[in-house]
Amino acid sequence: MIHDRSLFDGRTLDVDQAASDLLEWYVNNLDLGSGTFVNKLQTQLADVGEDAVQVAAELLYVHALIASTSTWSAAKKAELVSAVTGFRTTGVASMPDDLRAALAGGAAGTGQGYLNYRWKMFAYLVHVFQTIKQLPVSDRREAFGSLDEFRSALANVDTQSVWAQQYALEHLLFPDDAPAVLSRDDRKAITDAFPERGTDIIQVSQHLERNVTYDGKSFVDPYLHPYRRVWNPHEAETRYGQWASLILEAFDLDKRERAYKLEQAPKFRAALREASDGRNPYDPLRAALRGFNVVDYRVSDPFLTWVAANTDDAINALRELQRDPGPGSIDRFLSYISTSDLPGPGARLNIASTLLLGCDAENLPPWRDTAARATRRLTGGSHPEASATSGEIYLGFLERLDTILDVVNRPTAVHLRDRLDAQGLAWTIASPDLNPPGWSEEQNQAFVSWQKGRGTAPATARSEPMERNSGDHDDEQATADGSAFEALVNGLSFDDLGAQWLEETLILLQRKQQIILQGPPGTGKTFMAKQIAHYLAGTPDRATITQFHPGTSYEDFIQGLRPDATKPSEFTLVDGPLVKIARNALRNPTHTYVLLIDEINRGNIPAIFGELYFLLEYRSTPVTLLYGEQFALPDNLMIIGTMNTADRSITSLDSALRRRFYIRDLRPDEPPVDGMLRRYLADNAPHLAWLADLLDAANARIDDPDQYIGPSHFMGDIDEAWARRAWSYSVMPTLRELYYSNPQRADAFEFDILHEIITGHGTDAEPA
Repeated sequence: MIHDRSLFDGRTLDVDQAASDLLEWYVNNLDLGSGTFVNKLQTQLADVGEDAVQVAAELLYVHALIASTSTWSAAKKAELVSAVTGFRTTGVASMPDDLRAALAGGAAGTGQGYLNYRWKMFAYLVHVFQTIKQLPVSDRREAFGSLDEFRSALANVDTQSVWAQQYALEHLLFPDDAPAVLSRDDRKAITDAFPERGTDIIQVSQHLERNVTYDGKSFVDPYLHPYRRVWNPHEAETRYGQWASLILEAFDLDKRERAYKLEQAPKFRAALREASDGRNPYDPLRAALRGFNVVDYRVSDPFLTWVAANTDDAINALRELQRDPGPGSIDRFLSYISTSDLPGPGARLNIASTLLLGCDAENLPPWRDTAARATRRLTGGSHPEASATSGEIYLGFLERLDTILDVVNRPTAVHLRDRLDAQGLAWTIASPDLNPPGWSEEQNQAFVSWQKGRGTAPATARSEPMERNSGDHDDEQATADGSAFEALVNGLSFDDLGAQWLEETLILLQRKQQIILQGPPGTGKTFMAKQIAHYLAGTPDRATITQFHPGTSYEDFIQGLRPDATKPSEFTLVDGPLVKIARNALRNPTHTYVLLIDEINRGNIPAIFGELYFLLEYRSTPVTLLYGEQFALPDNLMIIGTMNTADRSITSLDSALRRRFYIRDLRPDEPPVDGMLRRYLADNAPHLAWLADLLDAANARIDDPDQYIGPSHFMGDIDEAWARRAWSYSVMPTLRELYYSNPQRADAFEFDILHEIITGHGTDAEPA
């Protein structure tokens, strides 16, 4: 912005002409019609110079940079920028790798308006660019000297309805002065909540005590503890406090959680002392980790192997861990250990945080992935950025523990002394099959429902007075394994964005009680639906699966007359899967039942469903079925359908049926599917991580998202030879059918061709 060089490759640009082109062909030629932003922008910039396209791509990079990856994935950000640089085959520099990597971070939730009104946000950035470039270089430097000077330089640029982009730009340029709060409503609420600190968000932020510290650097984040609870308390935290109080009555967490860790802390302290004195820490580390079930042996064994083989690095790493111990020291410690020696971000953070017991057990408790994620979900915490380091993830974990301390403790009743207490409580709450003593069945069901994300409040009645249960440290492993929701997330190989997608899906399903998962083959629709069904039902015997096909009839699905096997001349009224599971659900109203209809659009839906069209919308009202029985759908029955979007020969759903189901898309290039294969390979076959890149490269060549290749072809027990088989005998036949009239195009998808493109060399694997 100060000089006239490209952000992407540093070359000098004709900024005056670029600004003129963008104003004339975009700002003054807005296209408010149908179509995507990128497609319309490509048409609008068809006749502009290459430098204008370069500037457009770089301004959109700035537009995308601030967005949290929980609202706008790094891949989607990069896709937007790369699409614009792709408007020209020459003369426009692509986004460099270091800037692409930065898109995996983010500072603010942008909100839907930021995405829906991108055309306005981009127009504002063009005006900013043009206004700055009209200034002499000396005035540009002055404009970027302070927030006040910057605002003064842009005083004539209209910010009406683009405040989010204005605030985003100000934070990117002046992060110490302008907070990462893009919502005007949030800014007003924060200012109103702290009137003694100032009259606007800038003043308030400057006068609040800094609440986030990482490796010696501190700043204010009003969305985190303790400030957010002042101006925007979350119901999730209040509900967590209610359940936590009951758990504290049921269990003696001093004996169950705290004592075990405090007994182990001196052993870790001794190991750290050895490293501080320059001595080999292997033996004391081994003694501290042996049998300590906060760390799985699959984590401790490779760590100890690394220590034995790298004594000097281990000593230096442990010294770093003790220097200003906390989230920053975790990252410095882990910088000594390669991911090949200790793979997996969860394993690395688990071992590092456990070692911190030797520094400050009360305030730096150990972390474990699934329990920590359960805590974040149940308390309504924010998701870490895709680029978050282990230390940054741990920082978020500590912030959640501080929140738990806040919602549980009251001036008249302090139940938790420190973060170690809060962690013991959090791990206990996240434990599956907890069954607190003395709880009624109603209370247990309400707790499990809350664990699964339904926001259920505690039942007030108890069957008998609750007794304290001392437990012992053997319960630690069950607690550390996390709740059923986190187990579901891990079983589906979802990342954090996938977990958010799953949370939203469950909310939608619980609201309408029927949902359809739709997408192309290979996106795991049926597998996901089965896992979700078992999760909601709690046990497979309360979930039923059926599949539609062109021959499926009303009598097959709902109810019909069938020959009696013992009396061939007579017919018996036989219930179909819908009526059967509905009857079971009616007999057991405290349990959830799930009916999964696979390939729902392969049958003649209106003929199959009959009265179900009415029942899906008015569950409490009984109707008369075809054979005379009064029937209603119980509220504890949920219905999940799956639908293939790639096969154009099968039936599409009519609008009446779509209105009765929520529809959730599963696309290989969007969460939760886009991160699925990469995560699965990282956990199960890291040497095949390039398979995810190969799949991305193939999908980038396919025009139709409904025909994209899904990841489930490569999930299971797989090696490179099996991946080739899956490609040759499952993927390629589908692609050859897709490109039947253009076989040369299908040839470009051969496994070896794509493998060489993404790795730079061929593959030695041959099918056996």
